[in-house]
Amino acid sequence: MLRAGIGSLAEFGFAEAALWILAGNDRACKFYEGQGWRANSAVQTEEISGVLFREVRYRRDLP
Repeated sequence: MLRAGIGSLAEFGFAEAALWILAGNDRACKFYEGQGWRANSAVQTEEISGVLFREVRYRRDLP
């Protein structure tokens, strides 16, 4: 599914993609890094039902 999504974004003319991962989710970080995604310095905090979640942005160039 990830490859299909990346392919579709590229077909629509996007040169780059971004996604957000919960900070501390090492398993997800390793998965996406293995697929060519890289963390950058962007961090955000999201509040859901009174709980704060810290997220890190990952980006990658599209083919």
